Amino acid sequence: MYRRIALVSMLIAATADLAESQITRPQIARPQMTAIVAPDVPLLIGFNSGDVVQIDDMNGAAAQLLDSGFWQGRMSAAPFVGKGINGRLIALVPGEYPKGQILLPNPGWEMLDSRTGPLGSFIIDPSSSVLYGANCQSAIVVRYDMANRVSQFIGSKGTGVGQLECPEKVAVDAQGRMYVSDLHRVVKMNDITGNGWTAFGSHGSGEGQFNYIRGIAVDRKGRIYISDTNNRRIVRMDDISGRGWTSYSTGQYDPEGVAVDSFDRIYVALPVANRILRIDD
Repeated sequence: MYRRIALVSMLIAATADLAESQITRPQIARPQMTAIVAPDVPLLIGFNSGDVVQIDDMNGAAAQLLDSGFWQGRMSAAPFVGKGINGRLIALVPGEYPKGQILLPNPGWEMLDSRTGPLGSFIIDPSSSVLYGANCQSAIVVRYDMANRVSQFIGSKGTGVGQLECPEKVAVDAQGRMYVSDLHRVVKMNDITGNGWTAFGSHGSGEGQFNYIRGIAVDRKGRIYISDTNNRRIVRMDDISGRGWTSYSTGQYDPEGVAVDSFDRIYVALPVANRILRIDD
């Protein structure tokens, strides 16, 4: 059974270590996703205020406002963030192209490659310098080799093999197998060619069912973690067959981004509550 061990409010009050002059907007609110970096701390968190914040622990220790420049037109949006080649920070606002930043000595941003197409989200495998992204509108998943600047794609609209309805998030396990959140189901493939394509799930609230998946992660044992958003729960499965189905209720809050560290602790973004939840496995 899951046991909640930490809950941190990510309002601006939780970042008291920041000098007031560093904060360019009145609040850092509504965390959209979480990313575990190298390998357990710090947490990199994107907010709907357009900010990227780094914290060292669930008490908000050593909080740093890394950047406030992520905006989508006139509206703010939560950037997705991760570490890439040589520790460079990679980020994008959903619907735009990934951008890279070398924190020191150059604080500037640059677009990585327009050939990836606009992405709704991404993750990075820093060990292989590969970026995996998803685009719901185009119904595609992208694999981008950042070192060699090579893009590969899979997907078209539909529910058959090689087809996706609305891919939003991607997770990758230690063997390089891909797990895609596709509306009310999870799709697993061994590689970007679609080899070993397997789908699990249907629309609903029972076991083996989901109601809009907004986050997905895989731990070192290959277990799959799913933010079943409209059912307000986190689901863990031992594998893509649904074996070992276990769920944890997030109460009145809709979970979104989910991540797992090397100790198998689960981090969940609760945007409406302005909080990050950590669950002990």
